[in-house]
Amino acid sequence: MTYMKELPKTYNPKLVEDKIYQLWENSDYFNPDDLPAVARRAKAGLPEKRIKTFSISLPPPNVTGKLHIGHSAMLAYQDIMIRFHRMQGDKTLWLPGMDHAAIATQNAVERELKKEGKTRHDLGREKFLAKVNDFVAKSKDTIRKQLKAMGASLDWSREKFTLGEDLSRSVRVAFKRMYDDRLIYRGDRVVNWCPHCQSTLADDEVEYQEEKGKLYYIKYGPVTIATTRPETKLGDTGLAVHPDDKRYQKLIGKKLDVDLAGHKIKVKVFGDRAVNMEFGTGAIGVTPAHSLQDYQWAQKHDLEIIKVIDEQGKMTKAAGKYAGLDVLTARKRFSDDLEKAGQIEKIEDYTNNLSLCYRCNTPIEPLPSKQWFVDVNKKTSHGKSLKQLASEAVRSDQIKIIPERFTKTYFQWMDNLRDWCISRQIWYGHQIPVWYCGNEQKKMGFHEKVVPQLYQGKTKTYRLRDHGFSVGDRVAFENSQSEKIFGYGVIKNIEETTVGQIDLQDKAHRSTYDTVEELIAAFKKHHPDRKITPKTKAIIYTYKFSLDKPNKNGCGEIIVSVNKPNKCPNCKNSTLSQDPDTLDTWFSSSLWTFSTLGWPKKTDDLKNYHPTSVMETGYDILFFWIARMIIMSTYLLGEKPFDYVYLHGLVRTKEGKKMSKSDPETSVDPLDMIERFGADALRLSMIIGTSAGNDVRIYKEKIEGYRNFVNKLWNISRFILSAVKNPAYPKTAPRVKTLSDQWILEELEKTIEIVTKKIAGFEFSQAGEQLRYFTWDQLADWYLEIAKIEKNKDDILLWVLKRILILWHPFVPFVTEEIWQTAFAEENKLLMVEPWPEVQKDQTKAGQDFKKIQNVIIALRNFRAEYNIPPATIISISAKKNPLIEKEKKIIAKLARVKFSAVKKGIRLTIGQLDFTIPLGNLIDIEKERKRTGLELQTKKRYYESLNKKLTNRYFLQKAPREIVDREKTKKKELEEIIKKLTKKLKYL
Repeated sequence: MTYMKELPKTYNPKLVEDKIYQLWENSDYFNPDDLPAVARRAKAGLPEKRIKTFSISLPPPNVTGKLHIGHSAMLAYQDIMIRFHRMQGDKTLWLPGMDHAAIATQNAVERELKKEGKTRHDLGREKFLAKVNDFVAKSKDTIRKQLKAMGASLDWSREKFTLGEDLSRSVRVAFKRMYDDRLIYRGDRVVNWCPHCQSTLADDEVEYQEEKGKLYYIKYGPVTIATTRPETKLGDTGLAVHPDDKRYQKLIGKKLDVDLAGHKIKVKVFGDRAVNMEFGTGAIGVTPAHSLQDYQWAQKHDLEIIKVIDEQGKMTKAAGKYAGLDVLTARKRFSDDLEKAGQIEKIEDYTNNLSLCYRCNTPIEPLPSKQWFVDVNKKTSHGKSLKQLASEAVRSDQIKIIPERFTKTYFQWMDNLRDWCISRQIWYGHQIPVWYCGNEQKKMGFHEKVVPQLYQGKTKTYRLRDHGFSVGDRVAFENSQSEKIFGYGVIKNIEETTVGQIDLQDKAHRSTYDTVEELIAAFKKHHPDRKITPKTKAIIYTYKFSLDKPNKNGCGEIIVSVNKPNKCPNCKNSTLSQDPDTLDTWFSSSLWTFSTLGWPKKTDDLKNYHPTSVMETGYDILFFWIARMIIMSTYLLGEKPFDYVYLHGLVRTKEGKKMSKSDPETSVDPLDMIERFGADALRLSMIIGTSAGNDVRIYKEKIEGYRNFVNKLWNISRFILSAVKNPAYPKTAPRVKTLSDQWILEELEKTIEIVTKKIAGFEFSQAGEQLRYFTWDQLADWYLEIAKIEKNKDDILLWVLKRILILWHPFVPFVTEEIWQTAFAEENKLLMVEPWPEVQKDQTKAGQDFKKIQNVIIALRNFRAEYNIPPATIISISAKKNPLIEKEKKIIAKLARVKFSAVKKGIRLTIGQLDFTIPLGNLIDIEKERKRTGLELQTKKRYYESLNKKLTNRYFLQKAPREIVDREKTKKKELEEIIKKLTKKLKYL
């Protein structure tokens, strides 16, 4: 082998990184089918099942813009594992893809529309989704460039998208299978509603923020209740007390008429052991529509459900004179009215957890709604519930979570898991694969097809029950001709109501109404004799006209299908409407490890790479995503989705603050850092110095420090390549000629063993630390300096260089590949597929002997520093006869800047078991140095005594902050060492 003799003087990542990535991509080695090691084994006739595989599914970045600094950590960890296993000869797949992130992506596009003064409703569903798709296409391009900029060696030929046609089919198959197994159902429940996103959220998509608020004590008929949300009391229908609470036992079973500042409510008093007698007054006003606990009480004790807050976060008509107010305004106005009425007993400061939407930070409103759910407690075809399947996979050690402490957290979450709400009221995403026979999409509109039906007398009465409506249904008000939706509502109750005789020739019935109020006014015109109350108003909102003839209205059948059905299998009606809601993004991403490999088809990729080897991600989505992937894989495939879960920590600022893209003070843009310092430096700053599950602090100075190390690696390589004279690279381990040769090769073997073991064991930081120690502290600081003295080390220098480039490649792929291509270009090979070195364990005592020589040199250097002897001054020393010293005199003399001579008088220096004599008289003023050292020793002793006194003071130890006490203890230890050295020095003098 020959090599280019010289590398450029400096390493410039800007000139290298794009070129190197293109080289990798063009090689097709990111594709495991094309790896040289795999091809060699197949050619040798090794059965495919005996070829070891390693696979990771990239946690798909959201297509909401660009990657953030947290993605850099994720990519660094995963790329280390992928490159390591690829070089070990494993059939290695790192599958890329992106997540459609429905709510976040729709929000991003709606924000852009808002700047134009438009809403998605102005565009309509089809045009809006086209706009979203344009946004997503641009985001995908940006994200791909960023992934490549980080050096991610992903198999782009297998790239997936959670909303792609193949994965969409996987989603529909999963939904149908779960529906058929009765694990998916549609039901009424109080859900987490985000007024901003206009959608439901799953329980674990709700974040909590401590908030200082008020606890209001309200006179409530014959009792006093305490509440943090007085405005919800307008919808109370129950009063809960503990059955053993003697204060209220006489009231249990009674119905109370309660007047709240003029707003009258009827409440049923019931006893329930879930009531905490110690909280507030022990009596709780129950609002079934706006609390999950209260809703459960309503089901158990047969309470009416009255909704006083709507989907926009405003008070409904049921709130009386407070209707139309936002929640906070209503709270203030209602509490003021209660105070005026003398019904506020007291108000206390109170700290509670405010529920927030994890996407937009808007306060969550618990609202009653009909939604689709996954039943996590029902037994599956496997004989266990989804919760049990997912818990068992971890409890039985089929899946190991790293660090192990998160296993306990996983079980706590799983044990408390409630049915998963999977429907979302947004347009972008996987539309729920459910069709209704007839117009289940409850829209209120007017169309010319209705006119002949009514004139023929076929359609006179519209009863809500006849058309499949039920309490809690969400309805849209729409003009059917223009398809303009101008309002939403939820059915409060069901009554048999006739439309009455209406004049359908009136053009009002084919008009667009801008507001619900205009709609009401149009009906009033035809029913001047009827009074429209809030109760009947809700009914009027929900009239529905079929678009077909009466005998084609459909049978109301619910059809769940993978493919769009043409007609109802029950009545053969072809008028089918698809459920307008979309699926929770986590539903599709929970299938990620196997849907990306072709499931439900039995593909070769699915057979070869599933279960995947590792799922590496941040600990903050252990529940959002990891747990759901385990649930879906164990149920749908009957196997775990991965062998290991490796959780990295959050990325924080230098001061420990959580980074946020919205806060420029804390945010570090990875592309900016790559532009300034290179991708390799950023990768190292993410990995070295941290461990699994622990947060990492990232700041410019830290990244700059690792840039300096990358430059050091470049300069080491440059020195070696310029120093060697023989261009032939040794095919086998080179022959050693000196003690230093033997030592560096043994240290290299130790490093190979440690790094291999640490990467395989997910201890990436320790692997990097060992590599850095060998490269800088052993190779650069010692062996290369010795190589300048001993010469003729070409074989060893090239042998060591090649191996450290291989070992460093998973951590810093760009700089190592560039050096490799320059140094070993004629091989026409890529470093990324170079075989990982195997450990050769021929150990000798060279390491111990060389350590003795190192200790001598270090001690002599320290001696020079202690006595302030200038670096340029050569010190004469004599050594007690020793064969090791005799043999290594040349190295000691050069590196310690000493000369060996027959010195009889001087300071005696013992280093280990080796004795040296150093004449100080010719080098320093001994008397002057003795006085100076004595004074310094006295000063240090006085400081030590005062420090010791402080640390024996019980008051100081009890009152001082822990970090200050620890700092003082550290100072004491340091002083002890300084005093010991000064005492020893004074003795010499």
